Amino acid sequence: MKKKSVFFSILTFLFFVASVNCYAQEKYDVYFYGVITPPSQESQKNITLDLFSAQIRSFPEINFIDKRLSGFDVNYSKLTDKEADRIDSTSIFNLVPASQEHSDGSRSIILVSKIEKTEDEEWICNIYTKNLYTSKIDSVKKSFESYYKVLTDSKSLFNEILSVSADVKVNSNSSVKKTGSDQAMTTSMSIEGLSGTWAGEKGITKIVIMRSGRGFVIFNNGASMNISISVEDSKTLKITQAMPFNASFYPDIPRQKILEYSKKAKPIEWTFSLSGNGTLSGTKETLILDESSSVIPATINVSWNKIN
Repeated sequence: MKKKSVFFSILTFLFFVASVNCYAQEKYDVYFYGVITPPSQESQKNITLDLFSAQIRSFPEINFIDKRLSGFDVNYSKLTDKEADRIDSTSIFNLVPASQEHSDGSRSIILVSKIEKTEDEEWICNIYTKNLYTSKIDSVKKSFESYYKVLTDSKSLFNEILSVSADVKVNSNSSVKKTGSDQAMTTSMSIEGLSGTWAGEKGITKIVIMRSGRGFVIFNNGASMNISISVEDSKTLKITQAMPFNASFYPDIPRQKILEYSKKAKPIEWTFSLSGNGTLSGTKETLILDESSSVIPATINVSWNKIN
């Protein structure tokens, strides 16, 4: 009787170990090497990389491995125009440096992306994956009406490609639903807590704040501004323009007038505090037209509301 008890105890233990190992193997190692973008969007490159990285990391079934600094995009920049035009779902993986090390096994994939602009002024976002065990290549693509749409609406592509190449089953109801008390933010702030999409300011379509302390502002006229984000004393949010002057950042001022002021213009800066219920209220250091139609620095009151 004692031997039987010991036998069943061992059997139960082995079953438990096998179950744990099986569960542990469910995760995929995803090596993200980066994104190829047109030269015209080079200033948006870091924002694109950060946003895509965050979208991939959001899948609990994924073990994200950052390879953005490996030289993938540098290898692409060495290609001639003809060679670059011939890049497809197979040859794009030739740009991954051969010296890179990857884990063994069937649950390891490489993920890269390519964004290109068509003659019809549409933007095509391609996502490619390669299974390191089977060498199987999968790809998805989608067209967007503007580059900022690629940034804000591309997560569906990662849902699609990872469900195919990494057996990640996306559940649209998997996220934890926040209660009313959770949504009513306290006066204590963190960038992680504020990350998401915001809107509400005149002339601006949306603002995206990312956990990395970066983000971007999309204007109604289609212009896109990179921003840096910091929290001071847990109660004050500072958001600063993180790219060179652009006349499109001042849609209410005639272009010629604002260009004349370009050398004196300081980066636009927002200073916010939380006023509850997902609202940021504060001031914006910018440029306006005075009563004589002259461009002058000014501080105006603004507020943003969290929409996602």
